[in-house]
Amino acid sequence: MKQTAPKDVDAYIAAATTEARPMLEKLRKAMQAAMPKANEIISYTIPTYKYGKGMVSFGAAKGHCGLYGIGKAIITAHMDEIKPYGTNGSTVRFPLDKPLPVALVKKLVKARAAEIEASMKGKLPVQLTSDFPNGLAQPAQRALAAAGYQSLKQLSKISEPELKQLHGIGPNAIDLLRRALEAKGWSFAKTK
Repeated sequence: MKQTAPKDVDAYIAAATTEARPMLEKLRKAMQAAMPKANEIISYTIPTYKYGKGMVSFGAAKGHCGLYGIGKAIITAHMDEIKPYGTNGSTVRFPLDKPLPVALVKKLVKARAAEIEASMKGKLPVQLTSDFPNGLAQPAQRALAAAGYQSLKQLSKISEPELKQLHGIGPNAIDLLRRALEAKGWSFAKTK
């Protein structure tokens, strides 16, 4: 059965279950605050915030509300905070029976907005003031910044294969970062 797209986000929320509506409203407000330049549209039958060539969406499903299109790199960078909730690929699931972590939603959406801006401008979305080694190429710096990594300590919590998934991180960047971690007595996390 083909689902008919609602005409706008208000209609989407109004058609949702009574249990999901409050969380959907909070998601909407958090996304509007975190990505104020985005256009609010309906895409693939769910509320979507389109920003440049990127987008982030949210919606209701059985037992949870989802935040879609955040990206695996951003999810990996914030996994400690996201762990209490469910994830699947580039989606974060917020159970309806738990309070919505509004600050976390804003942080994730802002990170995605920064990633989109970086791809649009070809520049760093944020100024890197970190302990990353000198000589780290611009694509690697952009990838780390877009994923929310700002320190070697953060990198010590992820595995090398997870880091390699970031577009812009190549063998030279991995080698430089590995040596910088070792100089501090740290290493990449063990592969699970």
